Amino acid sequence: MIAWKFPSNNYGEVMGVDNPGIQTFRGDPLLSLAREVNQNSLDAADHESGRPVEVHFTLDEMDADFFPGRDKFMEVLHSCHEYWKDNKKAKHFFDQAISVLGAPRVKVLKISDFSTTGLRGSDRIKGSDWANLIKAVGASDKEGGAGGSFGIGKHASFVCTPLRTVFYSTLDIDGNLALQGVSKLVAHEDSDGEITQGTGYYGKTHRNEPITSKDEIPESFR
Repeated sequence: MIAWKFPSNNYGEVMGVDNPGIQTFRGDPLLSLAREVNQNSLDAADHESGRPVEVHFTLDEMDADFFPGRDKFMEVLHSCHEYWKDNKKAKHFFDQAISVLGAPRVKVLKISDFSTTGLRGSDRIKGSDWANLIKAVGASDKEGGAGGSFGIGKHASFVCTPLRTVFYSTLDIDGNLALQGVSKLVAHEDSDGEITQGTGYYGKTHRNEPITSKDEIPESFR
């Protein structure tokens, strides 16, 4: 099944709206976004291609229905709003998020890089570029000389979206195709009455895996 899923926190840590990683880049979000994205692309340069790395930033506006799993995600936003209704900062954030996704059209920032290796290892659950970016926390394995990291730096993208949601896709040099959405919200109560973790995923709900079949990837993301 392909859908949004926020795993249960199993009565553990409860994540609020002030995500430490995201707060790190609050001071200058656009500069942070450009710096971290470009550094990650440069670190993944395909030196065999003989071409320089290119990173393209495109701001577009699309029908809100393009957002994968929009109805389910709206339910999540309302659940977050209800769970944190006594927190003024959280209430303000989710009032805005609900308004953004409830509008007929939404702004979409697309970032594409070329002459890179892509995000390799989407078929592995640990120790790969893909796994470190999508799910790992504090697990960057880059050498000390690399300017960027898939550790704290990946949070820069989430500062620039009022939905705190990023969709990652890759066609890497090994021929692996993958798409997965990541949303860094807050702990909330799901439809089964379980309290969730703050981070949720759009993809295969079994083990929160990425979508790897082109036919299953929404057309807007192919």
